[in-house]
Amino acid sequence: MNRTDRMTAKDMVEQLQILADEGEIDVEDVPEITTVASWITRYAASLKKQSAIEKAAEGSNTEMLIIFKKW
Repeated sequence: MNRTDRMTAKDMVEQLQILADEGEIDVEDVPEITTVASWITRYAASLKKQSAIEKAAEGSNTEMLIIFKKW
C-alpha cells in the first residue's frame, strides 16, 4: 500500500460528510471521528496479530503459535 493513499479517521469522516451532503448517504450514517479511529486501531491490531501468527507458523514455533492463538 502506498503511504500517500492512507487516510486518517478525520479524512474518512470528512469524505463521508461530503457524501452525506450530496445525498449519497444519510447524515445519521456518518460516524464520529473517534468511532472511525477505534475501527482503524482494531483493524491494525488484528492485522498485526495475524502477521505474528503467520510468522510463528512459518518458523514452526509451535509454542509461540499456541500463545498467539490464545491471545
